[in-house]
Amino acid sequence: IDARSTDPVKGIERVPGRESSLVKHRARRRGLSPDRRTADLTLWITLVADMVALIGTIALFGRITFNSGALVGATVALFAAAGLYRIKLSPSALDEAPAIAAWLLIVSALAAAFRHWLGDDVIVPTDRLRLLGLMILAVIVGRVVAYAVIVRLRRRGRIRRTALIVGA
Repeated sequence: IDARSTDPVKGIERVPGRESSLVKHRARRRGLSPDRRTADLTLWITLVADMVALIGTIALFGRITFNSGALVGATVALFAAAGLYRIKLSPSALDEAPAIAAWLLIVSALAAAFRHWLGDDVIVPTDRLRLLGLMILAVIVGRVVAYAVIVRLRRRGRIRRTALIVGA
């Protein structure tokens, strides 16, 4: 009895125990599912856009200190907890603008409360409020750019997302 078999799709002869290099290459290349790779790529694109927007705003209009780094870290953590890094079928930065503004306000209020707990004066000068407004604007503009990149990659087929649309 011959244990050899032929792949019905490619017509490649397979010998048990000896896979061809093509089969090994395909198995190595698969790694993550296309949807998982898409999720990771869209997450990283959005995360980098937010980080660049926040750090860039602080660098241009404020001072980069340990506290500002903690503020950026807390903002990204709360954005993730709020679900602002989820994959969307049709991403829109303006739909997320109220949530982005609210979470940035919450982070700044928590930072002010923490500073008060440490014993610092919590008088909020207008410069900090301007910086907060510019951070909100910068994150929204960064999201617009990130979503434009994601949509372009989707149209070119580099990012795939399966969707089930129910209805008539």
